[in-house]
Amino acid sequence: MSDSLKNKRINITGIIFTIIVTTGFAWAIYQLLVLSGEKIELTVQVMRRNEIAAYRNLKSIAAVQEHYFRKDWDGDGKKSYAVFYVHLWRSVTPKGEPIRVNLIPRKLGFAMDISSPLDGYYFVDLRRRRIDLKTREEFDYEKEWGVAALPGIFRRTGVLTFIVDQSRDIYVIPRMHSEPEYPNDPVKSGWTKIASIKELKEFQETVPYPVK
Repeated sequence: MSDSLKNKRINITGIIFTIIVTTGFAWAIYQLLVLSGEKIELTVQVMRRNEIAAYRNLKSIAAVQEHYFRKDWDGDGKKSYAVFYVHLWRSVTPKGEPIRVNLIPRKLGFAMDISSPLDGYYFVDLRRRRIDLKTREEFDYEKEWGVAALPGIFRRTGVLTFIVDQSRDIYVIPRMHSEPEYPNDPVKSGWTKIASIKELKEFQETVPYPVK
């Protein structure tokens, strides 16, 4: 079997696994929050705490991607980063058999959809790098990866969007980022590099939060 067919098979398996996991957990969240009618008070302080938690979770994902890379978890004979970040919790073999990885906790692995956020944020796998306005390059997961953290409800659970890639540098911008791509030069694209919680808190002070 060619490498391209193997990769396609692995990607399809990963997609199916991700959909199953997401659907089950999203339904549980829906039952808990929506049907119960519970209202959660969201303040600027809560949004800032959510943003700090999202930053920390991205740092965790970036750190363990390196551990994931060092081991051929899916047994295909190649070392690669996790194509789906949830595979840092549970990966799959080319035959679709689940593999216990446990590099991130289950609650973070499940926070991959807008209906199942963790501390007000959900996490999205980025698929390509935006070189310029016209050029996009698909990620080669033997060399690179990317993940974004987005507020579950923009301007209610948070106003900042975060991105990170294999460099482990985290960038932030005070707006939603809907495209599944990583800018080739984040700073030139308006993103700000954040190297610590202290820098994040300082950045938060420059951001206009919605006032009730």
